[in-house]
Amino acid sequence: MITDDLRFRVAELLLHVPTHQPTVCLRELKRADSGWETDVYLLDYDAGPARPRSRHSAALRVFPNPEAGPRAEREAAVLEGLSRAGYPVPRLLGWGGAEPPLGLPFVLMERVDGSSMRVAIDSAEDEDRGALVTLFCRLLFDLHRLPWERFCPQCAEVPQDGILSELETSRASLKRLPSGPGEEVLRVLSWFEAHARDVKPGGLSATHGDYHPDNILLTSAGEPRVIDWSNFAVKDPRFDLGWTILLVSSYGHPEAREIVLREYQRLSGEQVEDIEYFEAFGAARRLFGVLLSLRHGPEALGMHSLAREGMLAYPNHLRAVYGRLSDVTGVRVLEAEDLLSSLG
Repeated sequence: MITDDLRFRVAELLLHVPTHQPTVCLRELKRADSGWETDVYLLDYDAGPARPRSRHSAALRVFPNPEAGPRAEREAAVLEGLSRAGYPVPRLLGWGGAEPPLGLPFVLMERVDGSSMRVAIDSAEDEDRGALVTLFCRLLFDLHRLPWERFCPQCAEVPQDGILSELETSRASLKRLPSGPGEEVLRVLSWFEAHARDVKPGGLSATHGDYHPDNILLTSAGEPRVIDWSNFAVKDPRFDLGWTILLVSSYGHPEAREIVLREYQRLSGEQVEDIEYFEAFGAARRLFGVLLSLRHGPEALGMHSLAREGMLAYPNHLRAVYGRLSDVTGVRVLEAEDLLSSLG
């Protein structure tokens, strides 16, 4: 619900955007479909130092957790860095922490009026669908080969072993949960730690962290803009690719796994080694994100309080995710099986 108070605070926030001073007239504020981590609002307003003021539109991502200021700052820095590197992202307009006037961390960016790549792919004719899939894979591959040292100075100190570091980070995050992650979660994590040395070493690259067709918007001219960079990190790119092919194949399109993997390998000119390990890690990430959110509340994992509904809305997706985890690791998670049984 859009309250008068929210409209007032957003209008005041716009005054702090340098190019908009000294006057702003907020014409429309509406809530868009929000994700698991943020509320998203679409804005139309007039701004500028002189009349007639110019018309603007923007997208406002608001983190519901007041302590998420560092995440907003990081996302803003990543957007600026990627834009300088020529990667297609929305133009950053501003960001802020939990201070007034909004009182919550936010990122304000250019609004992209167009459809998501998922909608475009689903509605395309066969000959056009192939071109969209190639574009989808190329954007991910191009991200992975960017010289991240140049556009991400805050990432200057990164671990040399991307796999072990990711596992250490995961274990540390689990330990911070109020009552711990539970024995089953730790047993699965131990499997990944035990098999990490069996995985062929890979390099480090910029990674999106949640790359899927709904996080790519296409302008009216068909130009892509990749959004939602709050999970950006420098690590082994196979974590990114494994997560992506897990998502695209577990929402009713199992054939998408081979299509995307094959196209990514064609673009890179080489085989992706040990991708099953990274798919399984992504499956564990999704599955345990759901289980731990149900146990501790989504807020304990830095997610939106409404994320619970979205997590349980696609039981067949969760079944496919658990199936992939079980196929690769051979480890049963009884808590997950009980949840899936309860979902019918």
